[in-house]
Amino acid sequence: MFRPGIALIAIRAMPVVMWAVILYAAWKWALSTWGSVLSEQAQALIGGDPAAVLSGINSVVAVSLTAWATWAIVKHTLGWWFRRYEITQTHAAARTGVLRRTQTVVPLRNIQQIVVDRTIAERMLGLGTICITTAGSQTIDLAWVAVTHPHRRVEEIKSAMDAARPMPVWLTEDPDKPQRPVVIGLVGGIGAGKSRVAGMLASLGCIVVDSDRDAKAVLDTNAVREQLVRWWGKKIIGDDGRVDRKAVAAIVFADPTQRTRLEELVHPIIKSQRTQVIERATLERRPGVVIDAPLLFEAESDKECDVVLFVDAPREVRLQRIKSRGWSEAELARREKAQLPLEDKKARSTLTIVNDGDEATLEKRVQEAWLRVKGMPRTERPAGGGDQKRAAKRGG
Repeated sequence: MFRPGIALIAIRAMPVVMWAVILYAAWKWALSTWGSVLSEQAQALIGGDPAAVLSGINSVVAVSLTAWATWAIVKHTLGWWFRRYEITQTHAAARTGVLRRTQTVVPLRNIQQIVVDRTIAERMLGLGTICITTAGSQTIDLAWVAVTHPHRRVEEIKSAMDAARPMPVWLTEDPDKPQRPVVIGLVGGIGAGKSRVAGMLASLGCIVVDSDRDAKAVLDTNAVREQLVRWWGKKIIGDDGRVDRKAVAAIVFADPTQRTRLEELVHPIIKSQRTQVIERATLERRPGVVIDAPLLFEAESDKECDVVLFVDAPREVRLQRIKSRGWSEAELARREKAQLPLEDKKARSTLTIVNDGDEATLEKRVQEAWLRVKGMPRTERPAGGGDQKRAAKRGG
């Protein structure tokens, strides 16, 4: 918040002071030119000593003109003192008046034109008046009178306008430069249907990263296989010379420490591979990359995502689905115990897709979720999906 230049007092009061001086000078000239005539007229009208009468009239004139000039100075000094200008992140404002206060506020988003008007007096004193109009207005909506360094103040207004009303991406970025696709994390309970949802998103143009499949492939790389043998011996190697994933699962699900060792070995490799996939998707101008990862939150991979989708299904439905894998309810409980509780995953996710119906119903819900994801401004997408939950449960 700031005041106009103090020279505003001189600009506003100077005309009155000058007129007072001119009138008093004219009065003195009249006395010197027609003094004898005025004395005779005063004596005829009032009587008494003509010199005393003229002296009294001269005093009245001098006091009146002085009071007039003094009042102008006091009035405009008070006006200057109580006049305030303000520029914030959202609006420009002016507050004026001594006894009766007036406040004018113009939102920065509505400003259409800014004009600097400088009279001769303002130019001599280094001042200027900033006139602001808004869209659709035919008049000046806001005026900052007698501002010091007016052009500098205009730049401040423009900077605040740019911050309040950023330029669209298509105006500020190279239109030929491929835009990074939205990265979607996909989580849910075991048997909830994440793979089906991932396949539907793939049909919409997204590239799907299957973390389970990638993890299995990483286990068979020479460096990882040799490290696992050093940790757990050759018992984890199958007859075909590859890592026996069931043997590894038995070790890591029985001992959280061993599971952590495995994750710290495998996850950085998988993350590097995901980065390469996102770069490829960018070059191919794909709309999205889906990271299907059961341990998305546990591995902090949600920090790589713009959105996290939670696939939900009733437990009895999930039990029926996992029987086709040859798993029992005890196996389901054992594996889910090694992960974050489903309630925590759901709370940290951006959107929820309920998979409790047929294929057509699920496809409709996936398409609705995809439209919502595309409609989210990138700046509003929570980094890592969450703690800023956008509850949008997709029921029937």
